[in-house]
Amino acid sequence: MNAKVLAARSYADGAHSQTGFSYGDRPYVAHLDEVMGVLVEFGFTDTVLLQAAALHDILEDTPVDKSTLMGVFGNEVAHLVWLVTDEPGQNRRERKRKTYPKIASDLRSVTLKLADRIANFRATKVEGREDLMGMYRREYFLFRKSLYQQGYLEEMWAELDRLHHGS
Repeated sequence: MNAKVLAARSYADGAHSQTGFSYGDRPYVAHLDEVMGVLVEFGFTDTVLLQAAALHDILEDTPVDKSTLMGVFGNEVAHLVWLVTDEPGQNRRERKRKTYPKIASDLRSVTLKLADRIANFRATKVEGREDLMGMYRREYFLFRKSLYQQGYLEEMWAELDRLHHGS
């Protein structure tokens, strides 16, 4: 990891630690590392994308706002994080339905969100979290319908398909 990515990871870890968020039995930073790891696994090493991966949940889960993020990490990183941040809604389904068009507007945000979902599927399988696995499986079809673009990220989509089908 280069210095900019490490700085984003450290910043996100600090912000999430202050909220008490965890990732199962592990510190929340484990999830951020897994999302960055999925990106690297599929050949994405762009600094901006990896910074955004480290920060991808910060606007939803911490008091940090987009303008603060812009001041610390620049417009490009902050915008990418904002694209994958859930829109307000009365429930998870409504939030996702409102957010997917925003994600679909930028191929890098689709890449980031797909890496996040792969990491989530993998973690729930390892941790035996059938409740979360069921939720991700129920959301799968709308997620895929909303974000899939033929010819782009085919290997990542194949991995998500495999995870969804339980292989």
